[in-house]
Amino acid sequence: MNKIYLFFLLFLSVATLQAQSMQITTALYHPRIATIYDFVISINEDVPSKSQILLIFPSQFDLSNVSVADSRTLDGGLEVSVKSDTVEIKRSGRGKNINANTPIDLKIGLIVNPADMQEEYLIDCVLRQEDRVLQEESMRTSIEMRK
Repeated sequence: MNKIYLFFLLFLSVATLQAQSMQITTALYHPRIATIYDFVISINEDVPSKSQILLIFPSQFDLSNVSVADSRTLDGGLEVSVKSDTVEIKRSGRGKNINANTPIDLKIGLIVNPADMQEEYLIDCVLRQEDRVLQEESMRTSIEMRK
């Protein structure tokens, strides 16, 4: 009995370490409106100065107008690109490494809101360095109106 309990506690602590969080806000949360999205993402891995963060959106979002990304946390320069349902934020390598679990702010624009607005969306977040995936997580999150 004690072995099972200990295994369960160990499993629970490992599962907790794998958790990430994401908060999303926008000023214009209306159907089919292009707007800037503000993200606050916590990743439980260090974010190297030369790495990429990929945000994979549900197909309802129109990412064809995304052309700018900004962050106060990710210094040293960012490059943004879009491939289908994925926004890639590429760090230049000139900034500092970000410690694990440090909240990372990102502004990405312009994202066109879905025609059929939902309360929550499943967004995948991938942290990659060159061709190596450091962390990948799917997060169910709501989008809040910025006040």
